[in-house]
Amino acid sequence: MTCFAYIGSFLLSLLLGMLILPRILLISHKKRLFDLPDQRKIHSSPVPRLGGLAFLPTILITFCLTVGGSLAADSDFIASSTLGGFFLVCAGAMVLFLAGAVDDLIGLSYQSKFLFQTGAAVLLVFAGERFGNICGFMLPSWANAVLTVVVIVYIVNAVNLIDGVDGLASGLSAISLAVLFTLFLTCHQPAYAILSLTVLGVIIPFWFYNVFGSEKRGHKLFMGDSGSLVLGYLLAFLTLHAARGTSDVVFTGNIAVMAYSPLIIPLFDVVRVVFRRLHTGHNPFKPDKNHFHHKLLRTGLDGRQVMALMLLIAALFVILNYCLSKTIPTLWILFIDAVVWILMHLYFNWLIHSRQAKDK
Repeated sequence: MTCFAYIGSFLLSLLLGMLILPRILLISHKKRLFDLPDQRKIHSSPVPRLGGLAFLPTILITFCLTVGGSLAADSDFIASSTLGGFFLVCAGAMVLFLAGAVDDLIGLSYQSKFLFQTGAAVLLVFAGERFGNICGFMLPSWANAVLTVVVIVYIVNAVNLIDGVDGLASGLSAISLAVLFTLFLTCHQPAYAILSLTVLGVIIPFWFYNVFGSEKRGHKLFMGDSGSLVLGYLLAFLTLHAARGTSDVVFTGNIAVMAYSPLIIPLFDVVRVVFRRLHTGHNPFKPDKNHFHHKLLRTGLDGRQVMALMLLIAALFVILNYCLSKTIPTLWILFIDAVVWILMHLYFNWLIHSRQAKDK
């Protein structure tokens, strides 16, 4: 039964995404709801930015139908306490979905978005999602709750801010969801595995519209904040839960390391960009063109090449950390990841300087 639930949740989500996204595209063009190009953006024509409106409805319909059907067939499919936690997660996702939709349509200040993100993160804490321990050290309950809220907001913003090149945020999220599904499968947590597949299912058709859709023909679609905030929130929820693991695990690596590994690029990039803005005296919340994908664009790569390269780097981090996690403590893995990240930036800085010297 569980196997059918996995396949059914993925296919239903995929199908609903394929049905809803073209309608959103049509409505966006009829009502002229576009993301207009400016000096920060790499697209040259107005593009609809409401693709994310398809995400949460598709996820909720698919997840409720699949889990509800599974419960009807097997009353022990999911514990009542776990189901209650999912209700709180859905409430938090709805808060961010509405906040993102408002931002996409009329704009929303970063202070307001931060407030909504914090409120949604608190709901996850009430749902029971907290750090088990940090490298063997147990925090007091209140400190654990505060840290959990900070990390959730951090992940949500990291996913939101990496959404600057076609297919990048959705592609990185797809890699993360595939890894999370594998972890939940090995932990025998079918409801969380189903949610991972459900989110993955709706991302795939969007990714094709986002990457291969033609701006001139009006087939391209952006996810907007209504999509990126919900996506980041659900990834934060699934990542936190997977990192805690269970006593019934057949996974051979460090499950906490593997849960966070696919998100290394956006998580590390946010830290780098914020420190750079503070160092130069700029508002850390004010958008600029200093993200990793902007740097790669300055090396001469086009948007699709940047997206492909960053997805490849994310996959390599996952493979590297899986190999390291079998023998090396978590802190050392984090240190190695940071060194690799710094060396990458030094290499791409050298490429940019070399290109600028040639242009002169």
